[in-house]
Amino acid sequence: MEAIVMERAVAADELFEQLSSRGYALVPGFLEEDLRQALYEEAMGHYEARRMHQATIGRGADNQVDTRIRGDSIIWLDGHTPAQQRFLALMADYRRQLNRKLFLGINGYEAHFALYPPGRHYSRHWDNFRGRSNRIVTTVLYLNPTWQAEWGGELVLYGPDEQTVLETVVPQPGLMATFISSEVPHEVRPTRQPRVSIAGWMRRD
Repeated sequence: MEAIVMERAVAADELFEQLSSRGYALVPGFLEEDLRQALYEEAMGHYEARRMHQATIGRGADNQVDTRIRGDSIIWLDGHTPAQQRFLALMADYRRQLNRKLFLGINGYEAHFALYPPGRHYSRHWDNFRGRSNRIVTTVLYLNPTWQAEWGGELVLYGPDEQTVLETVVPQPGLMATFISSEVPHEVRPTRQPRVSIAGWMRRD
């Protein structure tokens, strides 16, 4: 991971310092271009073949589809393609670094492709309330070949008060946004173009 991240705009030590001190970090160019493109093509292939399904909200008896709140279609990564294997190996390195630097005790990672069609969004939410979930660190990797600011689809990171905007992230190709799941509520603003990413969670089971 150090050999990978040190070549990016945010050095490894700075990345982990930002996660520790402010709860989030942004890493431009985290994905190599050929890997980003391969993952993008794979995600689009799933979507066009209707293998993705509408994402849900809630748990148990409350689990439901409500596109007024969450509008992405998803399919979970299972490591069956070379691009997925390469990506999951990269994230395994990131997980080991997180444990070494921040002593988080993470022992797993799960992720899915997410595609937001034009007009869709995801209202402000938490990935994990402190002490109530196994999700420790969230990762979002952007896969579109290009993105223009006027297309929308920004990821907005909030402080724990759910009102203070910490960062508004334009989904630039290959960028990784990563944050402490129990500290940073967030939303995805409506997009004007198909918006493709990988959303993932470092877990402690």
